[in-house]
Amino acid sequence: KSKKKLRLIINYKRFNEIIKKNYYLLPFIIKFREILYEV
Repeated sequence: KSKKKLRLIINYKRFNEIIKKNYYLLPFIIKFREILYEV
């Protein structure tokens, strides 16, 4: 049981990191789109 719980926590951490990376990329993506639309 504890092993499964640990695995869940690890998966959650990994998922959180992916979300953080995408969150940091989001403003750049929006800016890039704005530049594309302006040209």
